[in-house]
Amino acid sequence: MMSSANGTTDGQTGTQFALKSKNDKLVYKYIVLSNGLKAILVSDPTFTAVTDTTDANSVSSDLSDNSDSESNSDDLTDVSSCDEKEEPIAPNLIRRHKRKSNSNEKFAAMAVVVRTGSFADPKEIQGLAHLVEHVITMGSEEFPEENGLDDYLTSRGGYQNAHTEYEYTMFEIEVHRKHFFGALQRLAHCFIHPLLRPESIDREIKPVDTEYMSALPDDDVRLEQIFNGLANEGHPFNAFPWGNALSLKTIPEQNGTETQKYVKEFVDKYYTSDNIHVVVQSQESIEILEQWVTELFSRVKPSVANNEIKNSQQVNIKYDKPFDNNPNFNKLYFVEPVNEIDQIFFYWCLPPEAAHYRTSPIHYVGNIVGHEGKGSLISYLRKENLALELIGGIDDSGFASNKYSSIFMIAIKLTDLGNKNIDRVVEYVFEYLNVLQRVGPQEWFFDEMKRIERNAFDWQEEQTAINYVKKLANNWNHLPTEYVLCGNKYFDFDKELIQSYLNLLTPNNASFVRLLTNVLKDRKDIRVENWFGTKYAVNEVPPKWLAFKSYSSTRFQFPNPNPYVATDFEIKKVSGCDGKPLYPTKVLDKKRVKLWYKSDNKFKLPKAVMKLHLISPYFGDSVESAIMIDLFVEILMQNLSEEVYDASLAGLYWSLSQTTTGLVITVSGFNHKLNLLLECILNKMINFEVEDKVFDDMKKHLSKEYHNSFIDANNLNMSLRLTILSQKYYHFVDRRDVLNSINKQTLQTFVSKYFSNFYIESLIQGNMTREESIALMTEIESRLGLDSHIESLEEPKLMTAQIPPGNGFCRVVSLSPTNRNSSVTNYYQLIPANIRLQCMLSVLSSLMEEPCFNILRTKEGLGYYVSATDYDTYGISGFGVTVVSSGNEFDCSFVDQRIENFIKQMIDIITKMDGNKFKEHIHSIITSKKVPDLKLGDEFNRNWNEIISFNYCFDRLDKEVKCLEKITFDEFKEWSCNQILANKTTNKRKLSIQIVGYGKKSLAECLTFDGKTLDLKKESPEEQSAEIEDPEQRFKRFRLTYVKPKNLDEKHNFIDDIVKYKKSLNLFPVHKVID
Repeated sequence: MMSSANGTTDGQTGTQFALKSKNDKLVYKYIVLSNGLKAILVSDPTFTAVTDTTDANSVSSDLSDNSDSESNSDDLTDVSSCDEKEEPIAPNLIRRHKRKSNSNEKFAAMAVVVRTGSFADPKEIQGLAHLVEHVITMGSEEFPEENGLDDYLTSRGGYQNAHTEYEYTMFEIEVHRKHFFGALQRLAHCFIHPLLRPESIDREIKPVDTEYMSALPDDDVRLEQIFNGLANEGHPFNAFPWGNALSLKTIPEQNGTETQKYVKEFVDKYYTSDNIHVVVQSQESIEILEQWVTELFSRVKPSVANNEIKNSQQVNIKYDKPFDNNPNFNKLYFVEPVNEIDQIFFYWCLPPEAAHYRTSPIHYVGNIVGHEGKGSLISYLRKENLALELIGGIDDSGFASNKYSSIFMIAIKLTDLGNKNIDRVVEYVFEYLNVLQRVGPQEWFFDEMKRIERNAFDWQEEQTAINYVKKLANNWNHLPTEYVLCGNKYFDFDKELIQSYLNLLTPNNASFVRLLTNVLKDRKDIRVENWFGTKYAVNEVPPKWLAFKSYSSTRFQFPNPNPYVATDFEIKKVSGCDGKPLYPTKVLDKKRVKLWYKSDNKFKLPKAVMKLHLISPYFGDSVESAIMIDLFVEILMQNLSEEVYDASLAGLYWSLSQTTTGLVITVSGFNHKLNLLLECILNKMINFEVEDKVFDDMKKHLSKEYHNSFIDANNLNMSLRLTILSQKYYHFVDRRDVLNSINKQTLQTFVSKYFSNFYIESLIQGNMTREESIALMTEIESRLGLDSHIESLEEPKLMTAQIPPGNGFCRVVSLSPTNRNSSVTNYYQLIPANIRLQCMLSVLSSLMEEPCFNILRTKEGLGYYVSATDYDTYGISGFGVTVVSSGNEFDCSFVDQRIENFIKQMIDIITKMDGNKFKEHIHSIITSKKVPDLKLGDEFNRNWNEIISFNYCFDRLDKEVKCLEKITFDEFKEWSCNQILANKTTNKRKLSIQIVGYGKKSLAECLTFDGKTLDLKKESPEEQSAEIEDPEQRFKRFRLTYVKPKNLDEKHNFIDDIVKYKKSLNLFPVHKVID
């Protein structure tokens, strides 16, 4: 099916898109402006404006519209009057019209891509592209407010974001269509006349530096940076793309050049119209979108000279692959990780794939190398207990796929046996690759991949505008315009081309990396990477690895045809008794099985979603039971991996997850083969078995997963808060500590006990009839033996701990010595919620969002990440502010004080707020709740959240809208300023969770509860664990180190033991938010 793109602009020729999904109702147009800027326009025709018939030929827009909801409430009248004043409309561009309320209104979005990224960083100021991404939107001549764009968007329910890659920089905005033109104006002027104030540039270096420090514990980033440093000298790949205070401020100043000069030169050179692509989507017509983009973006300046016009390659293509003739590449690297990891990596620097988009040879090779079915490499490694996981191929990052090269990777997560037999693992890898090289590319396998991709494309579900414009923009970065809609879809089978890539995967072309905890313990030749401080050592590749010989193998085989590929796409007719229900109905209500069902009368796709919640009184009643459920899930997923891998390839999704009350099984995708997938999962669950070696391997794996979770400061922050508030949540430090006491027999006993006393609550939606759904659940009931039970089980009681009045603090030292950032969340607990209170809190958090960013991040420079959030913890309301800051610059007490001061400032901000701005916030929240569901999963997840929380308030959105429509500004001002934000000691219930980073200031103010100061070397968990020779015992040495300020305020209560503190708390009664 072809998609017309028959419009042109300024004499430029349009284009046709190669392939359009049969389910795609959007209208597209490609245009080129007179200044060379290229744009793809996407019009969503599902909204039809009712125009004023006085000018039937005028182009319509609703920018100045004053009516929104069906409510006649005085509090919502003239909600956009401020827009009318703020957004001057160009003559003859926009004609005002009146429209009727339409529940199909959606958000609009734009992605702007500057086709230059970190590859263009000057060597003397690394990270410059990243810094420019931060400062370019901080004010323009037309809209000079430093935080103006963010303020405009957040106050209207929208948002902005940006990121820098090696070859491009992307900016994205999303807002309600009513305010879209105003948002486009503000964003466009950032590229027309950005202010680039020296003070803004200087201030924004700090968030870039904090972002860099947040990435310090990320082993993937650290490994990538090692290879950046090993690339050929002078090659753009040989760079530090993150940037930090040293590279962006200290070094340039030492060289006598201000950072501002580099920023302005970079913007002048690369932020030009001929180097920019734009993708815009809204429910306006193509004609209006074209007028808007033309009017606003035609003013972006072109390159100074024609010979500087950039193309997709941005910088000179004089370079070869980054590791050509590089003696550093074909080596064996030993790297010390931050996380607990035991992996081996194989890297190949292959030719770039961009020109072969119709065949996608590397994706073919990646699919076959990373296959997990019978006869595959990982299948055999698992059977031999050598490995747990394998990933093969390239990802979409600029590191892996760019114009210079394709970095093909095989990453294998090893068991202890695999670590001890690494030569065997390497031998099997190259033996498998040799089998693939000898068998050669198979056309039937290519065709099967093509059919699977085409099925997904033809029956793709609608995406949010922001996700879709980002997807198209990303496709446009590496594909010709006509292929932007469909992406790489395996059009042409080219056996010789695929074989040429396969043949390059040899030992002599590879770089090997061993990422292993304590791998450098006895090494004397340790090197340190310059920017992330990663320790590593280098060996020559063992000769026996390089001397691998080709020979016939019976261990491996080429994959069999996929039995899960759907062929039946019939849309089921909804029976008359189902009608068109708005919400799920309970169609089975037995002692141990309850089924909620909703027919699909909206999306009409051959897909379905099912979730089964297996609820047991034994679930989460102790830390031991929490651990055993974790183990059960990990082992079951491992047992299933080979059998259900084909299903995941064929467009089916499955998962095993947990709530605080039970295990959740999820299956979704094309309904034709969905029952086969569910049957396979249930069979493995019913006949659960675990071998001794597998149990030991998964136990060690889970220990590492616990460790890798709690060394992340943000994860630990959230985990400690939930541990204190919830009766059935246990943080991962405790889980890891107790894990060693669990044995195979203990697990099997628990599993038997769990499945002897549980009930199922389920939901089915999509392309399945009521009768099919009931029959399926009845069969499951029988398979699980639930039909023999005559007694019912009570609904679990979810209760929340009540924080005592006053200021409570839980301050612990980060468990990662590489973490320089502190994470502080001030949580303020309120009362049992009702829908109205939750609505009030959502308005408050909406009002706090932009000031939080502007005050705490931009003006005070506390850190890269700040947020204001409202909470619902099992029906108990609250709100909180989180700040992640540099421990070298701020201590936790200071950050806590700044959060408290910000809350006081919010009183003044709300008190002085204009009534129209308040109405805009109400309007934006109502609008977001009225946006229609775009996918079956959106509607399903909202309904499932009601079931899994035992609230069953399926019409919550409607109730919330009605509550919001009745909120007056005076009422809100009284409630928020005098009751919530005033923080009077008598009713203030504050819990501040503080994770202290390993920074000079953050550690300097702390004392342990036995009066000791913190010595970084002695208190470091890394140093403690390094003394332990037995790696199985490492987890025993991790404990929460509770600390307090040296100058402790007597009014502040610092927790020295969570377990003891938790026992002292009262519990709120079970509470449901339904009224």
